[in-house]
Amino acid sequence: MTAKPRSLSPRSNGGNVAITFALMLPVVLGFGGYATDLGLAYLERRALQAASDAAALAAIRHPDDAEAIAAKVFAASSQDDVTFDLVFGSYDASKPRGARFEAGASNASPVVRIEARKPHAYTLARVLGIDGVDLSVRSDAAIDARVAFQAGSRLASIDPNLLNAVLKDAIGAELALDALDYDHLINASVVLGDLIRSDPADASGTKSLSAAIDTEMPASDLLMGLSDALAEDGKPMAAASMRKAAQSSLALASKMPLSDLIDLGPADLAISQKTATETLNARFSALDIVNAVVREAASGVKASIDLDLPTLGSVDLDLLLGEAMKSTPMLGVASLGQGIETGQAKLRLQTQTTGLLDHLGLRLDLPIEALIAGGRAEVSSISCSPEPNAVAVTIAVTPGLARLSLGRWTKQIEEIAASDRLTHARIVEALIARVEARGNLAIENSEPVFVTFTRAEIESGKTKTVRTTSLVSSPLSSLFKETDLVAQTGQIGLSTGSLTRSVHDGLARVATPLDAFVGNVLRLAGIGLGEIDVKVSDILCRNAMIVG
Repeated sequence: MTAKPRSLSPRSNGGNVAITFALMLPVVLGFGGYATDLGLAYLERRALQAASDAAALAAIRHPDDAEAIAAKVFAASSQDDVTFDLVFGSYDASKPRGARFEAGASNASPVVRIEARKPHAYTLARVLGIDGVDLSVRSDAAIDARVAFQAGSRLASIDPNLLNAVLKDAIGAELALDALDYDHLINASVVLGDLIRSDPADASGTKSLSAAIDTEMPASDLLMGLSDALAEDGKPMAAASMRKAAQSSLALASKMPLSDLIDLGPADLAISQKTATETLNARFSALDIVNAVVREAASGVKASIDLDLPTLGSVDLDLLLGEAMKSTPMLGVASLGQGIETGQAKLRLQTQTTGLLDHLGLRLDLPIEALIAGGRAEVSSISCSPEPNAVAVTIAVTPGLARLSLGRWTKQIEEIAASDRLTHARIVEALIARVEARGNLAIENSEPVFVTFTRAEIESGKTKTVRTTSLVSSPLSSLFKETDLVAQTGQIGLSTGSLTRSVHDGLARVATPLDAFVGNVLRLAGIGLGEIDVKVSDILCRNAMIVG
């Protein structure tokens, strides 16, 4: 007999399912609990990261007591079981992410790194034999330090009559300030925010800040706004002088955006509102603002004026201040590595001196040409410290390339270049004698010069002058020492040697007043022959940020 196959009843199948479910339930509950514990661990890690960021921000503000401050922040964040390491170093965002931080940096630009760890115990995942996980986070924080500074010259050292003569010929307008007005303005300061009219409807401030910086406005409105701010600040004399500048023909005839006066850096239009507020608190000398307006108004224009100076005689001056497409602000608010360029200028003067060779009945006729390319001033280091005496700023200054020549002109002033070398020109012309001269002096510095400003020097408005190392004496004296003279004489008893010595002596006597005159003219462009004046107006060390 053949046996029939036995079929499974529904009841027996139910028993198998129940057994399988009973066997799998701990596993399902374990993995479900593990997922829940992972979510809780993620939330705990976020809380640890927030506490670590807060600790790093607090530590960088107090570097002398960084570890104790960080421990207090962790405790206040209910992270009592945290262990952490704290180290100072430097941070370079241009490097790959893992190599950006380097321990042991200079105190001039510290970055603090905190690496925090804490155990996190699992609850439900223990059925799988997993007790917990060690959480670890890392935070890098730095002070977003910024420096308000200028590279150029002091307008107060300019002869007002010369300034107005150049401006009137170049743009048909005058500033109409005297030396007393300069004194009032140089001793008063204004906040950068006084120059900016932000739209209150823009809650973030970023859009209106950008619009205010890039929108062209009359110089008279800008200076009148500063006059009102000075009056509100209890400085009536400076306010009156600024109002005088605002009502001058120069201000009434000029329009410019604020970005042409002050360089806020490429990132400042997209920064956070907190950083923007810090930047707008930067202070500048009121005279620095007027100086920047004058330079911008005269940039790219040519002036030709005739002067009669007691110490020199008659002077025919041609001056080209800057180049229309290369104008750069002379004021800046910059962080590490950022800087501003100084102006450019081309100058020619024909000087007919009197009284130098009277004993020979001769007159010197000197054709002098100068070209100055822009230099650069860059923030090299910023030392922020709770101790006022430890606050300092170092600026790396490179004076621009310059050429100073005595000789025959062969090009239009717009076409001259730094590489040009002038040939002999006749500087003495008479029946009894002729003298030709040629001199070319290159003034350059390939390496920057580092100048440091202390907190006391910043508050006092101290200006420091950086000169190129290749210039060992005054520019014109150096040029005249390098000048080649070729003399011819037709008078009995007057040798070419004695004539040459007399001309050299005359050049030596005229060098000092010529230096003063040329320097005064070039200050209109904010530059000098082989030198740059630098002044730090303010240092902003209050804004800390996470950089990692």
